[in-house]
Amino acid sequence: NKNNYLAASVRYGVRNNNNSQDNLLRQSFDTSGNLLSQENRDTETVDESGNVDISLDFTHTYEKPQRELSFSTQYSRNNRNNDFLNTIYDGSNAVDSLIKNINNSVNQEITAQFDYQTPVNTNQMLEFGGKNILRKVSSDYQYFGATGSDGNFIPVTNNALAANIFNYDQNVTATYLSY
Repeated sequence: NKNNYLAASVRYGVRNNNNSQDNLLRQSFDTSGNLLSQENRDTETVDESGNVDISLDFTHTYEKPQRELSFSTQYSRNNRNNDFLNTIYDGSNAVDSLIKNINNSVNQEITAQFDYQTPVNTNQMLEFGGKNILRKVSSDYQYFGATGSDGNFIPVTNNALAANIFNYDQNVTATYLSY
């Protein structure tokens, strides 16, 4: 109506980015240019995510000119899966080993804000408000290896990337007052 404004939105997105690369050749040479080793591999990558964004905004204006109150909120979340599988072949093109990783992650943010302004006298304005942002990020990365084409996948423990669990929380709060 004349003094109240309300807006809301919901968005949902999906990402399905799966791809493969075959016959990737890696060669190592010494300083004289002699071939030291050679490896051929196939790679399959899965990069999928689903995200949602929700927002709600409200503004109230008063009969007195330039007096206004507003609230704004937003919720955002992204669930992501980013995995790969490498098939490594020996010199005779038989499967030598398999390497895979599993990486599931979540990124979430909640924001709330309010603002108020009112004229005090001619050419004078009082404004105040506040904002809070809550962020939560988590990622669980695991790295596995297997021998042969039908070997059991086991966690790679002699590698710094064997397991990496990341959790991050952030809470930012701010207020302001202006005259």
